[in-house]
Amino acid sequence: MDVLQVANEVYSKTGLLPDKIITDKKEEVRFEKKDYHLLRKGKINEETYIDNNLIM
Repeated sequence: MDVLQVANEVYSKTGLLPDKIITDKKEEVRFEKKDYHLLRKGKINEETYIDNNLIM
């Protein structure tokens, strides 16, 4: 399941974005509203989003 799909499901059910998502590769990714909108609109791709928001 991709990051955008997970975020959309959580947002549609709760009206809130998740604080973080754990990817299939077990990477923890912080979720921020401004980047979510860029991802949703296709201005950045999922790989770029993950690289920019990876929790180390």
